[in-house]
Parts: sequence; C-alpha cells; structure tokens
Amino acid sequence: MQRRLQSRGDPHKHPCLPGRRKPARSPGRTDSHTRRKRLPPDVPRGGSCDSQPALCALRNVACTMLILRLLNVMAPAYFIGLCVVTFALQLFFFLPCMIKDSSGHVLSPAPLMHVAFFLFLVVNVVGNYILVIRNTPEDLRGGTKPDVRQGQNPTGSHYCRLCSRMTLKHDHHCFFTGNCVGNSNMRNFVMFCFYTGCSCFYSMVLGVAYVSALFAVSFANPLTFLRLLPLSIGRFFSGALLSSEMFVILMLYLWFGVGLACAGFCCHQMLLILRGQTRYQVKELCATTETLSAKLEAFEGQLQRNNIRIVWVSEKVEHPVVDRFVEDINLKCLQLCGLSKYFSVKHAHRVPGSMPKAGAAPRAIIAHIFNFRDRDVILQVE
Repeated sequence: MQRRLQSRGDPHKHPCLPGRRKPARSPGRTDSHTRRKRLPPDVPRGGSCDSQPALCALRNVACTMLILRLLNVMAPAYFIGLCVVTFALQLFFFLPCMIKDSSGHVLSPAPLMHVAFFLFLVVNVVGNYILVIRNTPEDLRGGTKPDVRQGQNPTGSHYCRLCSRMTLKHDHHCFFTGNCVGNSNMRNFVMFCFYTGCSCFYSMVLGVAYVSALFAVSFANPLTFLRLLPLSIGRFFSGALLSSEMFVILMLYLWFGVGLACAGFCCHQMLLILRGQTRYQVKELCATTETLSAKLEAFEGQLQRNNIRIVWVSEKVEHPVVDRFVEDINLKCLQLCGLSKYFSVKHAHRVPGSMPKAGAAPRAIIAHIFNFRDRDVILQVE
C-alpha cells in the first residue's frame, strides 16, 4: 500500500516538479486540442454573420443559385408534364364525349374540327418551344464573366449567371425552357407564349363542356365556375365524386391560371418590343431615375445653401449664350453634386428683365438650362 502511494506521488504537487511525470502527449494532438483558449469578451466567437459578413454573403449567393438551378430543372419538367396531361385528357375524355354527342360518328364535322384545331395549337406550342431552346443567344464573351468596370460591354447586353453567357439584347432567363431569351429567339418566345395561352383557354372551354355534359351543370351564370371547385372538393371527400372527375375539375383551374399568365406575359413582351426595350433596360432606367431623383434632392439642398433657386418650365426656352464664365459657374454647380454626367448642358443666359449694369459683378442674376425627364430646368443664381 505504501509503495502504491509512493508511486502515485503527492496529488497536490505541481506536475512539472520531478516528483511526478508529465503525461505522454499523443503525436496527433497539439496544445490547441488539449487546452481550450479563452477569448476576450469583446472578440466575437463562432461564424456569425456579424463577424463574417463576406462568408454570409457567399452563403446567400450559393443558396440562391441552388434554388435557381433547381427551378431551372423543375420548370421544364412541369411544362412537359402539363402538355402530356392535356393531350391525354383531350384524347381519352373530351374527344370521346364529342363523338358520343355527334351520334357516334368519328368523321362528323365537330370532332374533326376539334382534332384539327387542337393539333394546330399543339404543333405550334411544341415547335416554338423547341426553337426557343435551339436558337440560343450567342455568347459574346465565350463563357467568361464580363468586367463591368472596363465599359466594353455592348448596349443592351447582360450576363446570365445560370447560363454563364453574355447575350445581346438579353430580356430574361426563362425557367420553363431552361434558356435565355434574347435577340435570336425573342420571336419564337412570343409565339410560344401566344399559342400556349390559346391552348390553355381552348382546353378549358372543352373541359367546361365536358363537365357540363357529365354533371348536367349550366355555366350560363359566371358564378358557377367560381363555385365549382369548393363544391367538387366537398363531394370528393364525401365519396360522391370520382378521382378522375376531380382531376379534370382541377385541370380546368390550372388551364385558366396558366392561360392568364401566358397572355399577360405575351402582352408585356409585345409592349417592350414596340418600345424597343428589354426588361433589363427598363430595370436600369428605373434604377437610374431613382438615383437621379435622390441626387436632385441633394442638388436642390446644395443650391439653396448657395442662394440658387430652381424654376421648372414645360416648354423650350431659347436664349443667346453669354459669358463663358457663366457657363463655368453652372458646370461647377453640377459637378459639385455629381450631376454633370447625367445632364446635358444646352446654354446659359441672363434672365430677361434683369440685365446687369456695366461693370457689375459676375454673380448677377444668371441661369442655366439643362434637361431632366424631358423638361427644361432653369437654375437662377441670385
């Protein structure tokens, strides 16, 4: 027993004294593993967004790109599934119902017209969908990300992060085609939206006729279509409605929603085409207008402190150009607030009826005209 106590040593002795051996350190572990360092209370711990904003920004970008890539895969699958389901319903439900109503003859005019018109819509939808994918906008930079600071990008071009290409007249990235819409496939995209909307509305009309014949329901009242879904859900859960019939009713509302979306998008694209603009150009114009409005407010405050007032006029005002010194003063006023690159200098003039006397100071009543939002602005220095 005494030998054991002697071999253990005094537990209160310092471990570095010769009475006790230091424990052997494993070769793979260091001081940072065995001993935990204490940080001061003012030093942030962990990987919080406050201590590492750059890391949080990278995480947000990575999550956003992951969601966009998943959407880029799921949206085409959704569109293809919708086309297959629509074609199956037309072939196995709506067409047999129309043949039955036309005394059972397949070659009667009503089924033939329905088949011909529906095939015309299907061919145009599928054909334009393929052309939108095939006519991919040409990459202007060979897959390399552009440098905005160089200022060498063509007007109307935009870099798409999903496609990793820079396209000319880039409008947007269509997730249903998984492709960018630009100068080369804009016409096919507009026709694709138009025929998709027509197909959805036509399928909805035939579906309404099928439901009306199946349940003996009249859709003369517009509120019948609004009440159809809640009543059908109640009958389905009570067991009075089959799954196939409930599926057809759900497809009616899906066709209605997709048709409205395609029609609205087609009208929006046609409006942009008539204006000669793309969606990114409209966004840049709105952002520039907001920036100019903010700078103009700061500009007005700076001018008021320098005894300069602004007079807005709606018509063009023509006046002769006066001293170069006057123009320099007005240019310095614009450069003071960083607005000289946004406004084009037209001419400076003295306000009529307040001509300075001979030998007067240059700070007599002068004015400067520039253009802002299609209006002439007169700055009067008093």
